[in-house]
Amino acid sequence: MVTSRTSTPGGAAAGSDPGDVETVAERLRRLVAGLPPQDGVAVFGGVYLTVTEAVGADLSAGDVFRTPGDTACLDVLFAGRFLAALGPGPAPACWRPLLELRLHPGIRPVQFLLCGMTAHIEHDLPLAVVDTCRRLGCPPQELSGDFQRVDQVLAQVEQRVRERLLPGSPGWRRSWTSVTRCCTGSAPGASTGPGTPPGPAR
Repeated sequence: MVTSRTSTPGGAAAGSDPGDVETVAERLRRLVAGLPPQDGVAVFGGVYLTVTEAVGADLSAGDVFRTPGDTACLDVLFAGRFLAALGPGPAPACWRPLLELRLHPGIRPVQFLLCGMTAHIEHDLPLAVVDTCRRLGCPPQELSGDFQRVDQVLAQVEQRVRERLLPGSPGWRRSWTSVTRCCTGSAPGASTGPGTPPGPAR
C-alpha cells in the first residue's frame, strides 16, 4: 500500500474515502461486473477502472511520481466522489444526466464516457484537490507536477479505450482528441505553469 505524508485529521469530506487505490479498483471491478455492458455507468466505470489500474501500477513501480503517496491520496479521494454519487442518497446535479439516461438506447458509449468525465472532472476534481490538500496540509501547487504525470497514464491506456469505444470509426481521432482534452483540462499545446493548480479548476 502506498503511504503519503502525515495527514491532517478531518481533512476530507465524510464518506468520500473508499480506502486505497487497489480497493478503489476492486470496487470498480465489482461495479462493472454487476451491470449490463450497455449501461452508461458501466461504460464510464470500465474506462475509470482501466485508468485506475494503470495509475496503481505506476504507483507500485515507485519511479513515476515524485510523491506517490500524495498522488494515491488524490486518486482515492477523487474516485470516492464518483462512488458516492452512485450511493443511495441524492447525486450531485452534474451526475444526474448519466444516471438518469444510463440505459437510453440512443446514446453511444463514447457519449456516456464524455458525460461522466465532464461531471467527474469539472465538479469532482476541484473538490477532491481541496480534500487532498486539507488532508495532507499542502497547497495545490505541490500536487501539480505529479498531476501532470497522470497525462502519461492516459497516453498508456488511450489505444485500449479507443478500440473499445470507437471500433472502426473514421472519426475516432477527432472524438478521442475531445476525450483527452477533457481529461487534461487543456487546449492543444497548452501547458500548466508552475503556479497553476492541477487540473481544470479555474
